[in-house]
Amino acid sequence: MNLGDGRGLYTREPCPCEAVERERAAQRRRLETTQTLIRNTSAMKPELLGRRLEQYTERDSSTREAKETSMEFVEAFPDCGWLVFSGRVGCGKTHLAAGIANVLMDKLYWVRFVSLPVLFATVKASWSVDGPSDPIPTLLQSDLIVLDELGMDDMSDIDRRELYRLVNERYLQNRPVVVTTSKRTPDVLQERIGDATTDRILERATWCDIAVGSYRREQFERRQKG
Repeated sequence: MNLGDGRGLYTREPCPCEAVERERAAQRRRLETTQTLIRNTSAMKPELLGRRLEQYTERDSSTREAKETSMEFVEAFPDCGWLVFSGRVGCGKTHLAAGIANVLMDKLYWVRFVSLPVLFATVKASWSVDGPSDPIPTLLQSDLIVLDELGMDDMSDIDRRELYRLVNERYLQNRPVVVTTSKRTPDVLQERIGDATTDRILERATWCDIAVGSYRREQFERRQKG
């Protein structure tokens, strides 16, 4: 406390702890702003932003191994290699990929969830004079990209070339990639995306094949019996 200013007035000096708390509050606001920006630019659908690895239901040894591998991946990131999750529709491939993405975004890594049909359409549109910018350079700068449902859609030769461009540059820069695919073996995936792209993925990636059926269908059947 200030003992007086000569006029009989007493003033309270600011406590150092208040300045510390103000700085902490400012840091929290800056953190929240950055996290919001990272999530808003991730191209993840709202329902995926809530997915967490700990929520993933282990149903057999393959789901347990996939979950454990996901946790090891985020612990080692960015020195973590690549990951491929393969399996049937509804087995939880995208849940695991989204869970990885959400953990990393919490840590302020920049993540992009890539819809390949949208990517290919945007690349082709960028070739026109008044089109959007080429999206691939932005994807190359991201700390992690997720190629969701790779091989699901038919691909033209141009599509395969652009996919190779993206995968090859990530490969050369040694930057992580997570892939989900319904193609259960490398040979089947190779038929869809080509030899060179598959070869680079296989060199970098740990392949987790999830050997269960659809969790949604399983829950539906339980409700029907219920």
